[in-house]
Amino acid sequence: MPQDWKEVIDSVAKLELLLFLSENPSTMDTVESLAIWTGLGLEEARLALEELADGALVGRTGEIFFLLEETEPQPLITKALADYRSQRALLRKELARVRDNATELRRRLRTAEVRSVAVLESIREAIILLRPSGEINPMNKVARDLDCISKARTFQDLDPSLTGAIERATMNPKHPPQVILGSRTFVVRAAPLAAADETGSPPEIVVTLYDVTERVETERLRNDLTRMITHDLLSPMSGIAKAFEFLVQPEHGGMGPRQRRLVEVGQRSSRYILGLVSNLLDVTRLEDGALHLNRTLCCLEEFVEAAFATLESLAGERRLTLEQRQPAEGPTKLTCDGDLMLRVTMNLLSNAIKFSKRGGLVEVETGRDARFAWLFVRDEGSGIPEPELGRVFEKYFRVSTSRGSLPAGSGLGLYFVRLVVEAHGGGVSAQNREPSGCELRVWLPL
Repeated sequence: MPQDWKEVIDSVAKLELLLFLSENPSTMDTVESLAIWTGLGLEEARLALEELADGALVGRTGEIFFLLEETEPQPLITKALADYRSQRALLRKELARVRDNATELRRRLRTAEVRSVAVLESIREAIILLRPSGEINPMNKVARDLDCISKARTFQDLDPSLTGAIERATMNPKHPPQVILGSRTFVVRAAPLAAADETGSPPEIVVTLYDVTERVETERLRNDLTRMITHDLLSPMSGIAKAFEFLVQPEHGGMGPRQRRLVEVGQRSSRYILGLVSNLLDVTRLEDGALHLNRTLCCLEEFVEAAFATLESLAGERRLTLEQRQPAEGPTKLTCDGDLMLRVTMNLLSNAIKFSKRGGLVEVETGRDARFAWLFVRDEGSGIPEPELGRVFEKYFRVSTSRGSLPAGSGLGLYFVRLVVEAHGGGVSAQNREPSGCELRVWLPL
């Protein structure tokens, strides 16, 4: 028996051949006959016999193979077969465990599927699966109950307004469109279920329809009420403001210091209310697209100077320092609606004054590049809570203070700024500063 027998006997076929030859020591036969006696395949037996012969465990004369007399494979074969059977038993045990795990996995998958279906059916929004072939699959009862979906089988069968909304939602997911289907209004969102594969096949798309009918109706009623109130307030408030302006004229004497201070307070208050009314009216016109922009060549720095002059007394009450940083290359000229842009600058500056700490600095910087002019307003207040940073330019939104309360104001000032700037083709943003304060930014095309 060679010392490297473990390297020679490395297959069940070799063990079967050695076992057969040891049990039939007088056997001398061909590969074909030995393959038949052992039940092995012809090629498998040929390779096994040749390797056994090369390892000096089997003799060979031409095409005849036989067991060498000095070979005593019986104990070796018995041990190898025992090991093989032991391994087979372990394998069967492992296969049984795998089958049990597969059964448990199928049970969990089924449970998850049932749970997913239950969740989908409980969702108030309509969910549709759009396949690359154009076939649509309503995923829950809300979707199946919509006539425009239940009667359709493919994407082309849907209402044209809905297909257009889905296409827009797919191309621009950050700005989901609205669509009116029957008497209901929906916001449409679309998201690919998975990335396109290597073959370039488009992914399946999940389309979600959010029913916002009640919200839209509430917003419409609130806007109608706002229009009615502002129109009813405008005339009397204009009269009150003019009356106070008349009283504070030097030629209308007869008032002591106390009376004059009261009249000045009334004048400032009436101007403030009149400004709120004007903001509401202009916001409504901007939302409806009915506010005409009277564009002329303007200077951005002149808006800042005018805003400083108007709000200087308010800043003085809070002991704030107002600082203007002008570009070294000269005044920033651009074509815009001067009245509206002055009010934009006033709103940004008054907002910074309102949120600044007493004795702080409010800084306004202007400048331009090849395409845009910009206006940055910085304060040294407590900053904006991170979750609210992206909402400061929303309608009626007011930033909460460190104590969780809301500051005085209508929540329309920065919304008005955004509408005016966007009407000019520009943009707005807000960011916090270190160590404290925030910066509001406005970009306008030259």
